[in-house]
Amino acid sequence: MELVRQPVFLLLTTSTALFEIFLAVPYYFALGEEPKLVKTSVLAVMLLAGLFGAVLSASVSLAREIRSGTALAVLSKPVGRSQFLLAKYCGLAAALTVMTYVNLVAALIASRMAFDSYGSTDTAAIGIFAGRLCWPTRWRVSAISSSAALS
Repeated sequence: MELVRQPVFLLLTTSTALFEIFLAVPYYFALGEEPKLVKTSVLAVMLLAGLFGAVLSASVSLAREIRSGTALAVLSKPVGRSQFLLAKYCGLAAALTVMTYVNLVAALIASRMAFDSYGSTDTAAIGIFAGRLCWPTRWRVSAISSSAALS
């Protein structure tokens, strides 16, 4: 909870979510590949936001605990350094999960805005998705027919 309340974390989360939604607004001259360009850009922003969020939040949190003496008080108890750092890591992972969820909602909004503005031109992805749906069925049928031929 301490990481989520940090001003740097809140500023990073809200600014990246708003920037992801903004990416769907301008008109791109991508020759029909605009939705794909928006999706790729949004995923890149999500990656960079996660990296910056992890580094900034972890460094500020550990520096504050060392400066205030909380880390020394915790480590003077029968708590090992590895357990202390693992707990910090789990807290950071939970905070980044919250940030990823907010960014995912913004990414879905941006993707929908791009689809509504430009239309879907990603026919290859539809074919791949349909092929993946049909592939296990073909595999099961061929496995059943080969096992029937063996017996």
